[in-house]
Amino acid sequence: MRPVLRTVVAYVPRSRIVARSMLRRDTMSVRIESKSEASATVVSIAGRLLSTGAAELLRVCASAEGDLVLDLSSLRSADPEGIETIRHLVHQGAALRGESPFIRLLLKRE
Repeated sequence: MRPVLRTVVAYVPRSRIVARSMLRRDTMSVRIESKSEASATVVSIAGRLLSTGAAELLRVCASAEGDLVLDLSSLRSADPEGIETIRHLVHQGAALRGESPFIRLLLKRE
């Protein structure tokens, strides 16, 4: 069986920085990739998981077949909604892989 790979890139506002009467808007993306491994679907998340990316993550995970594994090894940060989305998926039975100590700390906070 050939692995299936899907990539979704969402561009979300990162911040609004005001300095010396200049407004600069930076953006950063979250990359969500889904691939099949044995009897599981591995969903990899890279970058910053913000509310707009969290909705896309739920959509991708809803179409997963078999066991769900969230690979967080490239996840750098997440807003409260992103963290809640990951918690929700874990509560539904998803396994975590590669989370950093920072992300692990955010997931433990209530």
